Amino acid sequence: LEIVRMGLASNPSTPPQVLRELSADISAPVRRAIAANPRTEPIVLQMLSRDPVRKVRLAVTMNQRAPLRVMERFSIESDDSFRVAVAQNVGTPPAILLGLIFDPEPNVRRAVASHLQTPPPALAQLAEDADTDVRLGVANNPGTPQEGLKRLSFDRDLTIKSRARHRLAAILQEQIARDRER
Repeated sequence: LEIVRMGLASNPSTPPQVLRELSADISAPVRRAIAANPRTEPIVLQMLSRDPVRKVRLAVTMNQRAPLRVMERFSIESDDSFRVAVAQNVGTPPAILLGLIFDPEPNVRRAVASHLQTPPPALAQLAEDADTDVRLGVANNPGTPQEGLKRLSFDRDLTIKSRARHRLAAILQEQIARDRER
């Protein structure tokens, strides 16, 4: 029964060896659930990354355990949904995020700007992006360095300007409190 296989495939307690066996299932929804399961082994994700069904491959892209080579391949995929998913995956390494900061698709750059692993130099670059939502993502990213926030505190968009100034004020208050403790 497909419903039983779906239950096993989507259950994070299912043992990896069972997920491996189910990964060749005829049902695309079962394979997609396996691709999304946090217990699925990287080698199985590697195999599912070549699945003929787009939704299965996209689920692999969103899995934190997806192998580096899979993430690299999907980061240059022509379908921007894959590049967005790579940029949103918390397991994506900073080097891949760096490669996405000049992506022509604003949704990809927005996801990179909001990612907690985006390196400060990349955030500084994205702070100058033409897209308002990209700059807002940078203003909200806790990893944005003070210099980037200073630049954004003079942004033409009032929401970005306000957010950057609010974050700068909090940083300065923390510095003052630390200085008083000395």
